[in-house]
Amino acid sequence: YYCRRKEEDIIIMSRDGVSLDDDDGVNDDKKPYKLGLTGSIGTGKSTVAKMLERTLGVPTYDADKVVHELYGENGSAVAPLRALFGEDVIDSKTDAVDRKRLGEKVVGHPDEMAKLEAIVHPLVEEKRKQFIEDFSKKTADVLVFDVPLLFEKRLESTVDGVLVVSCSLETQRERVMSRTEGAKMSVEKFEKIREMQMADEEKRKRATWVIDTEKTMEETEREIERIVEEIRSQREKRIEEVTKE
Repeated sequence: YYCRRKEEDIIIMSRDGVSLDDDDGVNDDKKPYKLGLTGSIGTGKSTVAKMLERTLGVPTYDADKVVHELYGENGSAVAPLRALFGEDVIDSKTDAVDRKRLGEKVVGHPDEMAKLEAIVHPLVEEKRKQFIEDFSKKTADVLVFDVPLLFEKRLESTVDGVLVVSCSLETQRERVMSRTEGAKMSVEKFEKIREMQMADEEKRKRATWVIDTEKTMEETEREIERIVEEIRSQREKRIEEVTKE
């Protein structure tokens, strides 16, 4: 299991682009169950997200992915960030935002970070609402919101329940240190990222469900399937109760 996230992305996505406004424009009693998915670095959150979306067919909103698209070539955030921070933050070869350079300008500079958030958050929120609207029209019964810092930024009120992906600290460290994709992470950087995140034990206490990724892939997948079935069953009961009223 791997959770592929760069340090600068975590910092720049300090509020994960999710609004505290829970008005998603869907007022139907049959609206989808919104499941928050979160977990610390190296716990396997990305793998669980893929299982939910690819294996079980549950639509998943990935806040990190959305920001990467906004920062990418022809992304909606490129022009306003160029206007605000200058050509320094733009990759001349791809015309995309250089996240490392952007991070250097905003990290440790609260005023600059606030300016960045003022541009990026409304764009991400627009994508989130569009995601909900699109899949609600398709009669989806469960929607997953992959939000790395959900508890840290007190965003649990934006979802109906929270699934926390968890494992031991030793396993976290081993997974991150053994990654073969991208630049190899130092122990110092790993610890720095961990310090930014809520302790795994506290996340488990606050969770509606917990997935322990110390198990095999097959066992993890069965547990995820059980949780989704439980959510769907609870949702159907709620719909039946509302219909009888």
